[in-house]
Amino acid sequence: MLATSFLQFHRIKPLEGVVALGTQPATLKLVGVLVTLLGWLVVLFGLHVVSSVSGRMIAALVGLAVSLVGVLGILPTACNKNAIWKA
Repeated sequence: MLATSFLQFHRIKPLEGVVALGTQPATLKLVGVLVTLLGWLVVLFGLHVVSSVSGRMIAALVGLAVSLVGVLGILPTACNKNAIWKA
């Protein structure tokens, strides 16, 4: 079944036509990755700098929030600038 589906895929693949794929903004992707890494660095350094449990928890939550902004806010924006469905 797998071989048959593979052969059928190659049979219909030329019928798809040209894929409208634009270049993605590399700088915005790099900013998203850097913000995500910055969030993790806040967590790691916050755990070493602060000695109280509540301070470490706050540092971890702030670092997690910064990482989520990078992952859920900036990176999808960079990837959707020239998405296939917007062609």
